Amino acid sequence: KKNTYLKIIYFKKYFFIFLIIFFAFSFSKKIIKNNLFIYFISFFSTIILALIRDPNLIFGLRYFRGGADGILHYSLGLDITQNLIKGEYLLSLRGGNDVFYFMPGLRYLSSLSNIFFGDTNFGYILLATFLPYAIFKLFKIYTNTKIAFILLISFIFFPIFENMGFGYFNYIWQIARNHAETFSITLIVIGLTFIVNIEKNKKIDIMKILFSIILFSFSVLARPNFFPTTTIFTLYVILILYLNKNYNYIFLVSFFYCISFLCLVHNIYFGNSFVLFADANLHF
Repeated sequence: KKNTYLKIIYFKKYFFIFLIIFFAFSFSKKIIKNNLFIYFISFFSTIILALIRDPNLIFGLRYFRGGADGILHYSLGLDITQNLIKGEYLLSLRGGNDVFYFMPGLRYLSSLSNIFFGDTNFGYILLATFLPYAIFKLFKIYTNTKIAFILLISFIFFPIFENMGFGYFNYIWQIARNHAETFSITLIVIGLTFIVNIEKNKKIDIMKILFSIILFSFSVLARPNFFPTTTIFTLYVILILYLNKNYNYIFLVSFFYCISFLCLVHNIYFGNSFVLFADANLHF
């Protein structure tokens, strides 16, 4: 049985969730339109779910389950950071492998997080705070502010479509395991908010499009199995540019999407092996 202290802690977790929901619905429609308010919900819901999953994510040194992928990703990221400190830039780029086997990109995000936040996972958590915000922006494009806000609250607090990936707690759980799914999916959803319905825009904003393509590319580096998904989105952009006769922009989009193939460059240079992303046979 829980003692009094643990009962209070258990109660506080759920009390704050319902408190935020109450205040969220108390605000007027005009305030809901404020992007800063939406990000406020995204940020604090991330903190709350992280605390529910494991308080160490916020208050302590993050530990990872032994024998799982997460601790290896973190270890590789730490090696990259230490090599940077030593001035061993080539070893940093190598990322601990001549040919990638585990998800390539997460180790570099982990290293970046180490540089700014020390021995924590705060960098990954900070990135995840933009996922609910991007979900809201995406649904707002297709529906309206009210429906998008309801879906945002459902995504965060009432995951009735959790089996379809529409449950934020799953993405926080992946961060707790230090897996790359949340990293990749967050980049994809953010990128989508800039390119959906571009065929309806009278003027093509190439900077937003290129930013999306860069995000798609990095999502592939994080998890190569999203390569077909991001390729479809990129081809959609290229088709719209072609129909609008923006041929120079097609070259730029194609060039920036080639960032996806940095894994191939890495594997050729360090491992003398023509492996597109990662070699699944290395450990067999």
